[in-house]
Amino acid sequence: MDILERLIVEIINEQDYDLPVVSPILLEENSVAVMGISTNDNRLYYDGSKEQSFTFQVLVRHEVQFEAYRTLLHIANLLLNKKDVRSSHSYDFMQMRMAEEPKRLVKAEDYYIFAAQFSAEFYIRGVDIDG
Repeated sequence: MDILERLIVEIINEQDYDLPVVSPILLEENSVAVMGISTNDNRLYYDGSKEQSFTFQVLVRHEVQFEAYRTLLHIANLLLNKKDVRSSHSYDFMQMRMAEEPKRLVKAEDYYIFAAQFSAEFYIRGVDIDG
């Protein structure tokens, strides 16, 4: 499934942050990373379809604390206001929610890392029994 790739490429990376967007871990320089988090939160249906939650964390590393925090807040606002995530027609986007508020994780001598956790819910279509 291409959900994390779509979140990175089509949503976050299209913004003008002047920071590389990577997955799953931050670079040794100013950057944004999206890291998937294992979850088993799904509801299965008889037709083979399911509702699936994908949890992921967005991390921002920057040498300026305010820039790291501001960038993460902008990404959070962007994700929470997203009404659709384009796909290869294998799933339908249902909702995005913040699972953990933005917070500072690391204060090093020459950089800061801020992170927030999100949960995206999707309806994944089952097998077409008639086709």
